[in-house]
Amino acid sequence: MDLPGWTPFDALRIERGTLCGFDLGIYHGLANAGVVERLDKGDDVVDSRTVDDRGRACLSVPSHDRYTIYRLRIRRGKQLKPVMQIHLKGGPNARILGIVRIEP
Repeated sequence: MDLPGWTPFDALRIERGTLCGFDLGIYHGLANAGVVERLDKGDDVVDSRTVDDRGRACLSVPSHDRYTIYRLRIRRGKQLKPVMQIHLKGGPNARILGIVRIEP
């Protein structure tokens, strides 16, 4: 069983220059593996991290402080979850500005 219809990456926070969160499927024992993928505008994977056995994964944030949108999804084998967006600013005062659960 898994969480259908959206990418279950939650409890997001910025920690020491990384965007970290939990894959709720793994965290709650509904899935046993996952990879968080960051996509470019053409849906090509530009970064990915394997989710650990507690459900946690972290991706680097930009060193600049310009407004940035990360397009993320979770992959389970061949199954792709819908793309979500994380709006953030990087740099020394990196912060999350907003989350769009299902990309329009």
